[in-house]
Amino acid sequence: MSREPARPLAIGYWPVNRVSRDLSLEILKLQGINRRGSMKDFRQLEVWNRAERLVVAVYRTSREFPEHERYGLTSQLRRAAVSITANIAEGCGRNSDKEFARFLEYARGSAAEVESHLAVSARLGFVPFRVEFAAV
Repeated sequence: MSREPARPLAIGYWPVNRVSRDLSLEILKLQGINRRGSMKDFRQLEVWNRAERLVVAVYRTSREFPEHERYGLTSQLRRAAVSITANIAEGCGRNSDKEFARFLEYARGSAAEVESHLAVSARLGFVPFRVEFAAV
């Protein structure tokens, strides 16, 4: 059975391997700052907003995955994407910069996991090799 590739989600192509790399760079930038004061609200962080857009894109893309992958790759990909935003938010709620940095590391790991799942999805033909995300 031939499957039509998943439809593009927005304007601007992102190669699959750039998804986590770009988010990781944003997270690394945060690790060098002192977040005391106004940095408590994770919604103000550009990296959290970009990660949230990634979550929405992942959910939309994975809707097109085969039914038999619902509890496999689809679930793993979605949980890893949501984990990026959750770890950034949880780190912002912590009391020290050291704890914040630790949760940013977890977010980087989740971003790498999303990259891996998207690469496998592309190899299996569930998504095109170039996944389209608008300025995520």
